Amino acid sequence: MSTLHTDFAIKKLWPSQVSGIAFLESRSAILGDEVGLGKTLQAIRAAQQIQPVENNGAAPHPVAILVICPLNLRANLKNWWAQEITGEEMTQLGAPSDRHVVTTELVKNTPIIKVYDGPGYEENLIRVWVIGHYEQLTKRHSVHKLLRERKWDAVIADEVHKAKNAKAQRTQGLWALKARFKWGLTGTPVAEFPPDLWALLHRVAPDEFPSYWSFVHRFTYPDYGRFGTRGRKAKDLEGLQRRTRPHLLVRRREDAGIELPPLVMKVEQIEMPEEQQKFYEHAEITAILETTDSAPNLTGPQMFNFAAQELSSKVAPIVISNAMARFTRLHQIASEPKHFKEITGGKEEWLKEFVLNGGGPAVVMTRYVRATLTIREVLDDLKSHPDVPPNYDPDEWVVGTYTALSEGHNLQRFNQLVAWDSTWARLSWEQALGRIRRPGQLRNMTVYRLIAKGTVDNQVRRAIDRKMSEVEMVIDWLRGKRDAN
Repeated sequence: MSTLHTDFAIKKLWPSQVSGIAFLESRSAILGDEVGLGKTLQAIRAAQQIQPVENNGAAPHPVAILVICPLNLRANLKNWWAQEITGEEMTQLGAPSDRHVVTTELVKNTPIIKVYDGPGYEENLIRVWVIGHYEQLTKRHSVHKLLRERKWDAVIADEVHKAKNAKAQRTQGLWALKARFKWGLTGTPVAEFPPDLWALLHRVAPDEFPSYWSFVHRFTYPDYGRFGTRGRKAKDLEGLQRRTRPHLLVRRREDAGIELPPLVMKVEQIEMPEEQQKFYEHAEITAILETTDSAPNLTGPQMFNFAAQELSSKVAPIVISNAMARFTRLHQIASEPKHFKEITGGKEEWLKEFVLNGGGPAVVMTRYVRATLTIREVLDDLKSHPDVPPNYDPDEWVVGTYTALSEGHNLQRFNQLVAWDSTWARLSWEQALGRIRRPGQLRNMTVYRLIAKGTVDNQVRRAIDRKMSEVEMVIDWLRGKRDAN
């Protein structure tokens, strides 16, 4: 039974958080709560309940807790972590009022947070928090041996979906860490396909989930393709729910009794200006000629006529060399043609009209760093436009890539999100939506998905929507919201 079941704790923590702490306290496990439900706070509170191991009659060793997170989140996490450990809330939960923290440095700038009980003498050290990042778990980093040698009381892997690839060094480095409790925190336990779960489950319950291929064949329909076997479509979800229940806790906002204002998704089909349209069509034709084995050696108008026939007949090779690079080139031109040529894109014109009609401030996300520069230029130039709203301030807007903004940022002060282009990764898209759709949001939300007409934008959007639907079905089973009936 959780030691946090006190009147004060129940008042300060949501009931779902109290039950989540109790779940973690008794086992190694994955906490798969949706973004905004306080996974990190629950892990802190669970770790604070760990008691030191007996030391043969001598003073027990301090409780040692290792936290692993993405590198770009470590600085913010360290500051927030220290505040949670030493804040008023912890003191009222029973910690002595004179408990305090000293932050020092380990090798390679790895932060350590030391918690002392009393005046701060070394003999009063009761708990040590070490905050590292995933790259430190790889063999090329000098810290990895130091982290592996120690037996930790708890290892908390934040954003643990970063370690879903069983062959990656970071994943194997995470597996190698020794601890009494191994916890993983993620808002997206199934990143793209059901087998993504295996590496997370193998870490916390290796005896229950020893083999990746056994997992794939048991819970998916294997897809035997040119590049190996993959398990994309789920099966036996009832069995998956039963097997994972002791090791995985997945909850959505509604499971925690949290209601948010409605969110409206608007797909904006944008006409490209003539110059951008011609540039895109030329790139599309070039890509076909590069990837079609049957293309004759033609030049000039003959080449374009041949390419047009290929397009109209929808002839496409099954295996295309460097297909993703060619596809990305088309996606970049549809998103922001200044990647290649100094011309104005249709999405820039849409953004101008959006601001002049009173839209924003908003969060704008894109796949491409170059596009963020163009978006900022448009927003800054609008300051001198005669028709701009009087309260317009471009500095109130947040612009960044999906990679930079989709993790670790609480942006619920905004209620508008502009998806400048689409991302292939369902995980990035879900986390992007979670920046504004999270507890604390008080206003109706609108998401604008900018799609350049007649381009690969539409293909990416359809692929993401299909993935979202498939993964949500798996998540519902893991939440226990579906059964055999």
